[in-house]
Amino acid sequence: MTKDKRQTAEYLDIAHERIAAEKAARTGRLDLSNLGLTRPPPGLSELDWLEELILGGGREASSYVYRRSDAGGWKATDEAYNPSRIEPILSVLTKLPRLRSLDCSGAELQDLSPLADLSALESLNCRFTQVTDLKPLAGCSGLRKLDCWETRITNLPESVIELPSLKELIIQARPEFGHIPAEVLSQSSGDNCLSRLRAHLADLDTGAELLRDLKVIVLGNGRIGKTQLCRRLRGEEFEADADSTHGISVTSVELAMPGDSEIRGPESVGFRRPGYLPRYPRPVHAHPGGLPAGLDAGQ
Repeated sequence: MTKDKRQTAEYLDIAHERIAAEKAARTGRLDLSNLGLTRPPPGLSELDWLEELILGGGREASSYVYRRSDAGGWKATDEAYNPSRIEPILSVLTKLPRLRSLDCSGAELQDLSPLADLSALESLNCRFTQVTDLKPLAGCSGLRKLDCWETRITNLPESVIELPSLKELIIQARPEFGHIPAEVLSQSSGDNCLSRLRAHLADLDTGAELLRDLKVIVLGNGRIGKTQLCRRLRGEEFEADADSTHGISVTSVELAMPGDSEIRGPESVGFRRPGYLPRYPRPVHAHPGGLPAGLDAGQ
């Protein structure tokens, strides 16, 4: 027997031992992670009371093998890296009607189709896998948490995003997502982006509208030409004896745009049109004693 076959037999023995232990204890939880499995171990489909199954739970990075801790984080170990090829194993999960949590993180997994009919599944962790398509999960009506961090997802189907039960989604930006800004998606491996993504998709459904309002704020020290710059923008002549601006000056101007459209400025201080400002504007810091002399705002 070759070394690889001997190791495979040893890992299968470990899987058999853990399955036998679960049959005796009936805890509802089974850990088969990092065993290099390529087919369902005998006896797995008989655990019809099982609620949590761990088939992944490990990953390799910087010559270290990391395992999922009970607290949900990652810790370095001295174990060999033996990810399971779990797509053949997923085929037996339909015989586990109470399965609520499935951890496939770090395993060799590309296709989620075997999970299509798992209506009881509430949590799926497929981070650090090769999964590309989430569409098969549209039938998982009970799904509450979906972790797709560091995967190869190429689409974000609304049939999954809008699942009524879904409360948490972790997925970072990818070029294939096209019109979805990176800021809408997860900024870190623990960032739930679901509410932002749903809000963005809802905004897209309302349709597009051309915004022709532009706000320009000119700031600087006194007597350096801000007022004259704003006059030039409005098409006015240079005023050699203009007084310094004290406080703030607000004006409006209509500018000709290509296609005979116009761009308009606001009519008064404090004006804001919906959708005008960036979604995450920079904070504005107040000056002690009010605005400094020489501040202009030209629109």
